[in-house]
Amino acid sequence: MTLDALAVACLSQETAARIVGRRIQHVHHSGIDALAFECYGSGERSWLIVCGHPSHPSVHVADQRPGRHSDDVTPLLLRLRKLVDGALVTAVTQPRGERIIHIDFSGKSDDGPYGVTLIVELLGPGTTVVLVDEQGMILECSRRLGLGPKGGSTGGRMVAEPEARIISRRIVPREMYQPPTVPEKCVPWALTGEVLSTALEKLPEMRAGANGRLREAIVRTVGACSPLLAREAVGAACGGMFDIAVTDADRTQLDAIASWLGHAWERADAGQWNPSAAWVIDEDAKTASLAAFAPYLIGTYPEVKQTATLNQAVVLWHEAVSVSAVGSPEAGARRALRQALEARLDRARARQFSLARTIIDPAEVARLRLVGEYLLAFPDLVTMDMVEVELPLGDASDPSGGLVIVPVEPGVGAIVNAQRVFRRYHKLKAAAREVPPRLEEAAQERAYLEEALVHLDLAQSGEDLRGLREEWASGGFVSAGRRERNLGSKFPGRRNKPAVSARDAGTERMTIGGYEIVVGRSGRGNDAVLRGSGHPDDPWLHARGVPGAHVLVRAAGRDVPSAVIEAAAAIAAGRSASRKAPLVPVDCTARRHVTRVSGGPPGLVTYRNERTIQAVPVLPGRREGQR
Repeated sequence: MTLDALAVACLSQETAARIVGRRIQHVHHSGIDALAFECYGSGERSWLIVCGHPSHPSVHVADQRPGRHSDDVTPLLLRLRKLVDGALVTAVTQPRGERIIHIDFSGKSDDGPYGVTLIVELLGPGTTVVLVDEQGMILECSRRLGLGPKGGSTGGRMVAEPEARIISRRIVPREMYQPPTVPEKCVPWALTGEVLSTALEKLPEMRAGANGRLREAIVRTVGACSPLLAREAVGAACGGMFDIAVTDADRTQLDAIASWLGHAWERADAGQWNPSAAWVIDEDAKTASLAAFAPYLIGTYPEVKQTATLNQAVVLWHEAVSVSAVGSPEAGARRALRQALEARLDRARARQFSLARTIIDPAEVARLRLVGEYLLAFPDLVTMDMVEVELPLGDASDPSGGLVIVPVEPGVGAIVNAQRVFRRYHKLKAAAREVPPRLEEAAQERAYLEEALVHLDLAQSGEDLRGLREEWASGGFVSAGRRERNLGSKFPGRRNKPAVSARDAGTERMTIGGYEIVVGRSGRGNDAVLRGSGHPDDPWLHARGVPGAHVLVRAAGRDVPSAVIEAAAAIAAGRSASRKAPLVPVDCTARRHVTRVSGGPPGLVTYRNERTIQAVPVLPGRREGQR
């Protein structure tokens, strides 16, 4: 199954009705070549899914938050987070007859308002997703295409010989976007029986006297016509016989086929959709599988049901074709943990953003107190008919002499105005006192969850996953099992915890050059790296500015060779969110300069007197001691 031009037209209109006017709050990878955009507006939340996978490209809207496929940040995702995250969806359109959707966004930056367009070309093997600016220049794309020699380099990647022959444009950043070439075929909305007959006669197999199926010939001669659309047109015109040969079709049937296709596009232009889905029933297994879907009532399948929207059928199809097979018993547990952590992380981000907007300037609190005191001390300054009063609240050296205009409510006098000012003063004073700690708590929770996702990705066994789940359940971040209970603390910290072994604490130990290396594999493990016995001058390492594991070189006061420090830095880089980068900056400092954040989640620290090392990441699967 693929999306033809009629289906794309229907989806673009349904998608526009769902997301136009909504703001993008988050973007992440929801699958291989798939992007998920969180759309919020009018108190409702939905997810726009843009899938550029060649085998199942799609654009649809999901009601449930899709999982995060990976933490990889592609160039396109980086651009989208910069330009689209926080922007408003202004339009969703389709060039007529094309399997292309344009999604327009409007945002604001320090340089003023701007607009960008996400162009999704749903072209099967030629599918690509392109982000362009208002002038049509390509900012980034999901894959680079370009004209190159057969089997040669095209836009920075190697393509197979068949693809190299059909590429006739360049899709690379900083080039002007060019839409794909439209093949020379009959226009379906202006089709007549005579035009169709002439086009069929020009087919090579017809000239050679060969006989093929009529619906396959229509796909090759009529533009924007998919195999399903041709099957339906032939079936409707030929009494349900959709497998007739080209030579068996008479002029009356060709006229009926042309008329059916023309009416289909007329209904599309008028927005008159009648979406349906066809199912294949397995009586023995008592199961049903989706066989086809269309924005019109399908007539050539025995089991057909109408759907409220085409989007519903597309969601079912896309989930079925894009889901990955579970490779091990731990895969389902890992996926469930990731979804729970990501949902909690989204809430922490939203809370942090909301609290950041309510930060109160202490100068405004002090100003309100001064205004109230002036109004009480000098009530004669305010008469009953005044709507504003000048008070000496500013710098006396200013040209205005320090006088500031303060609005007052007429008809109530200075005392009542002062009381209202003091009520606002006390409210803002309380907010200035309460918001920063709550904001810091939200920031700490977000940092802990981002690091938790890294530990989840690096977990190598079911035992690792069980240890992580126990830690997160005790902090209330994931649901607890029957044997797990919330211990009461907001974060699973070190207080009221029994002594545990290094393995139970989530640490890993190895030896490099005669020095023991201790690596944290969880929040508690990172805590254990600092809590265990060691020398204050032992080197401590962590990837700079990103979530990751704590690494400690236990030297017992000895000087540590630079080769050992570099190997430990490579381990820290390989156990961080930047582990797939070619080079990762890693901070190194003495253990005495690392301090755990009091009352914060496990693994959260501050440090000073660091130096930065550029390290090539070594992933956990390799043996670092053999470097």
